[in-house]
Amino acid sequence: MRGIRVAREPVGFELGACKAVLKKVVMLPFVRWAARRFARAGLAAPRAFFGMALLNPRDPARMLRRALARLPDGVSEVALHLAAVDVLPDEVPYVRGWARTFQALLAMDVQKELSAQGLEVATFKALWPQ
Repeated sequence: MRGIRVAREPVGFELGACKAVLKKVVMLPFVRWAARRFARAGLAAPRAFFGMALLNPRDPARMLRRALARLPDGVSEVALHLAAVDVLPDEVPYVRGWARTFQALLAMDVQKELSAQGLEVATFKALWPQ
């Protein structure tokens, strides 16, 4: 595969998620360095990544709509951890958030949301075939 994930989530995407913002600020120099190295090696990467702030939102549907509205032109990655309740114990902090995200996605018409904004779903393999 000639594509790779680079977690370039906009730092100010969800300022209420202080831990996520701190992680992004700390990781930013490494992420930029890695993106340059990957590009020199001929690996393509999405222009933006949304996922860290979507791990444990109070209102997953609102957060997903905000992420979709802020996508830059080009290829972006939106990572959603849909459910792990059957794999991880409920005590793991993110599990409850993942379950809420899964329920929110079931309740909303994701394809309609994407189509309304002229967006489409694609896999890494479809974007960057070998």
